[in-house]
Amino acid sequence: MLKPRPVVKYDYRTNEIIGRYASITEAAEENEGEEITKVYMMCTKKNGIKSPRRPYYFRFEGDPPEPHTIIGCYDEDFNLIETFFNKTECATKTGLGWTAVHGQLKNGYKDLKERWPARSGLYLKYIEVK
Repeated sequence: MLKPRPVVKYDYRTNEIIGRYASITEAAEENEGEEITKVYMMCTKKNGIKSPRRPYYFRFEGDPPEPHTIIGCYDEDFNLIETFFNKTECATKTGLGWTAVHGQLKNGYKDLKERWPARSGLYLKYIEVK
């Protein structure tokens, strides 16, 4: 009989540990009825975390957290206002259209000063999370 592997829950924005569970089943049950198969897929990296739908992800204990990107939202003075875990969350919370969000991120400016004037006064850029 297989012994259950402990599971760790990470915050998507910071990669900090926000939960520990004795098994995939426990992790699923204690996270608003999360499906066991989805927790398993996150733990085994079968679906990756490129396009997250949750502000968290799971890994087996002992596996390193996954480096990835989040979306940073900056004001006109280039101060970070807020971060988002995906384009849909960014569009919803900023009031920008999904196409506008995608357009700013697609250009991939490494330096926000190399941007075109945003009509909204908000500037978006991917931020590395390690």
